[in-house]
Amino acid sequence: MSRNCADDIKKISQAMDVLAKLVLEKRQEDGSLQLEYKKKLDELDKCIRMIVGITGNEYSIDRNHIDRMLGNGVEILERQDSRTQELRKFALIPIVESSTKPKKKKKNRIPCSFCHEVGHTRAKCEAKLMYTPKDS
Repeated sequence: MSRNCADDIKKISQAMDVLAKLVLEKRQEDGSLQLEYKKKLDELDKCIRMIVGITGNEYSIDRNHIDRMLGNGVEILERQDSRTQELRKFALIPIVESSTKPKKKKKNRIPCSFCHEVGHTRAKCEAKLMYTPKDS
């Protein structure tokens, strides 16, 4: 009975060893697949920017939304071209505005050196422009 038990323990140990090696192999494969996926997503991002012409900071591509779309499949729409009357296919690309609020221009708090009013400089002072010196 102890020989049977020892054999069983040995078989279980070998099976656990094989299983542990498979798990480690799978983790390494998943890591390389994730790296490859991110690299492809970066390339897709570059291609979309080139096609759409997004160069400035006003818009950016919503990468999370693209990631979800790629998981579910890209939606292709067919629309009729108004000029040629042909059906054309379009893939929707999600973009988001980078800045949600327009930047406000800081108001000038410098007083004019001529009339001492705030909001303009001496060069644009109406009082100075309309001022005529008295002849002595």
